[in-house]
Amino acid sequence: GNPLPGVRDPVTLEEVESPAMSPFGHVMSHSTWRMCLAEKPKCPFTNAPLTLKDLVVLTHANIEEFRPRIVNL
Repeated sequence: GNPLPGVRDPVTLEEVESPAMSPFGHVMSHSTWRMCLAEKPKCPFTNAPLTLKDLVVLTHANIEEFRPRIVNL
């Protein structure tokens, strides 16, 4: 299941699915990250270089570890 129920993707405005977090703390659906990074390998929020390998997929197992680093909730 989704570890962040009710959280909206800042690009699609839909509820996040398979949420993933950048090293900068921004969370979007993994599919949205794929779409954005396919256009250019930069974070759409910070413009810093970013690839899919830099993302952390958030799960029920790791959400409490990463929750304090999320900046867009």
